[in-house]
Amino acid sequence: MATKNIVVLTGTPGTGKTRVSQVLCESDWHVLDLNGLAKSCGLLGQYDAQDKAHEVDIKTLEKVVKSVLAHLEKPIVIEGHLACEIKIGGAIAFVLRCNPDELKSRLEKRGYGAPKIAKNSLAEMLDYCTVSCERNYRQVIELDTTSSTPEGIAVKIMQICEGKRKMAGDKVDWSKKLYDLDVRKLVEG
Repeated sequence: MATKNIVVLTGTPGTGKTRVSQVLCESDWHVLDLNGLAKSCGLLGQYDAQDKAHEVDIKTLEKVVKSVLAHLEKPIVIEGHLACEIKIGGAIAFVLRCNPDELKSRLEKRGYGAPKIAKNSLAEMLDYCTVSCERNYRQVIELDTTSSTPEGIAVKIMQICEGKRKMAGDKVDWSKKLYDLDVRKLVEG
């Protein structure tokens, strides 16, 4: 790869991070799964029964990621929702985005409860992962996965990183959906 050797792949749950990283892995990228790393390093904190998720010590996770990166050959993709919360110098951040209506459908298929679906849909409408990435990375590119295949998204990422495609992503703005949002109804299901 000519331009970037470390990629951060983030987004709310259900946007396709894991599937895209699997495609990149098949193309000889080293994939660093943040969820697995946090678990294997004992960085999981208190369990939130409503969200069915553990809190994670972000500062320590960032230190562990930097340590692991020193031992991996490039190219590397750091995959996980929490990737937007850590800072890896020299990495380019790709934020996978999905229309909240489609995201809701994907999360329902996973068996997520209404409160967790509501939180993730709202995070998507408010550009949470993008805003967090913009605090931590110099280059942030959004890619809309609503109607794209994981293979198509992976090809875009590789082409951008290899300098074969302009460093530009998709225009993603779900904020208009906020006008129609009844938060109480959303949280109550």
